[in-house]
Amino acid sequence: MTRTKPRIFLNFVLVLSLFFLAEKSSYAVENIGAPLALLKQRQLGDLDRLMNGYLDGYKRDTDKEFDAANAFDTLSVRDLNISHLFDEWIMAFPKSAAARLAKGRYNYEMAWLSRGGGYISEVPQDKISGMESYISRSIEDLRRACELDPSQALFSRYLIQAYMTLGQREDLYREYKRAITLDQHVRGARYAYLFALLPQWGGSYQEMEGFLSELKGIPDTPKTIKTKGDLEQVYYLQRSQQSFREADFEQALKFANQAVAANRSQPALSQVGYVLVKLNRHSEAISIFTEAIDLSPATANELRGPRQSRAFAYRTLLQNKEALDDYAILAERGNAYAQYFLGYAYVKGWGGIKQNQPEGIKWLSLAADRGNESARKLILEIKSNEIR
Repeated sequence: MTRTKPRIFLNFVLVLSLFFLAEKSSYAVENIGAPLALLKQRQLGDLDRLMNGYLDGYKRDTDKEFDAANAFDTLSVRDLNISHLFDEWIMAFPKSAAARLAKGRYNYEMAWLSRGGGYISEVPQDKISGMESYISRSIEDLRRACELDPSQALFSRYLIQAYMTLGQREDLYREYKRAITLDQHVRGARYAYLFALLPQWGGSYQEMEGFLSELKGIPDTPKTIKTKGDLEQVYYLQRSQQSFREADFEQALKFANQAVAANRSQPALSQVGYVLVKLNRHSEAISIFTEAIDLSPATANELRGPRQSRAFAYRTLLQNKEALDDYAILAERGNAYAQYFLGYAYVKGWGGIKQNQPEGIKWLSLAADRGNESARKLILEIKSNEIR
């Protein structure tokens, strides 16, 4: 086994992994939260039947892969207080592959919780050691799940993620090969493996290109066609981000457009918009950000998402009303910068908005409570002027 130094950091890779590994499926909305409720209520028999049923459903039909994945993801909560419940489940059903998978997923989430945020250089050694301990326990549980249900490909996605985090590249390659042998159309394991090939995790663009070339050889089905497009998009987004960091914005735009061609998704469109802003092509950026927002309004309002970027582009073009409309939506959803800017606009009468100091102070206070230093300073300035 080859083990390289772990490359553990928080950046767009993790954001993308969450976006792409989440999948709309036939997993019924009314079932969301049911597995966790059964666990907390210690209805372990019902829980075990439910979760093993999802595993069996995927083995019968490859299109049920994300029904199973989504069901297990509902149990993957970062809560220190429920660890013993997974142990009770395993004790009650020692031959349950579902119980072992659930505990392995839980330990993986707890690893990231124990690590905390920031880049690896900023994380204390004791937190790194704690994370690695959780990951090792996760691997142990997932391997046990494989022993209990050797024909189940779902486990591979999570094992590959765990091996990647610890830099165990030979193990993750072997697990990937096992997964595609069990299910030629497997999706989750392929996603996890492509992320393991990113340069940040010890891979290379050449390896990613080889993987994508190999992927073209699998038969086309609705599931595999989507997988191919999504993974090609990941590659081009990575190349675009790299060029963006190097300030080669024309090259970044080329790769971003290739990502959109592979899959016209919100992340790909947003990347095109970010590059267009850097190229001072703000009108084009606004059009692209608008399409990105319309594709998925629920995720468009996230921090530094397409709505916030569109607001900036509107401001640059002095389209103040449109900018304020976007900032108002973001402010209502707790975006601290948007709260600051909306407060500033009311206090100063910016952009044609009617001056309203009490309304402005309300938004500035909300922003300051969320740690926005500019809002705090402006509140102090207002109070100082009142004293005078």
